[in-house]
Amino acid sequence: MGNRLRTLRRCNGMTQREVAARLHLDRSTYAYYEIGTTEPDLHTLGEIAGIFQVSTDFLLGREEYTVPIENIRWLPIPVSPTAGEPAAHETAPPDP
Repeated sequence: MGNRLRTLRRCNGMTQREVAARLHLDRSTYAYYEIGTTEPDLHTLGEIAGIFQVSTDFLLGREEYTVPIENIRWLPIPVSPTAGEPAAHETAPPDP
């Protein structure tokens, strides 16, 4: 569970302190969850699932994570010229 918690936290751009504050816990308590020293109780497990918008089954390793398409952060992909077309900085040779 610890690796999943760490991955979810990092993917959401959060610190351990931020997650712990939302759970009303000390940072060290949450850190112990991530390193596997302790595990959250059922109530806290549900709260963590709510923060990261995943199921408790996912946190427990019983299912794989799927991301709804509307939650994907789309990044622009540079357009490369297709085969035979000049790049933007190149000029095409004149037609014969």
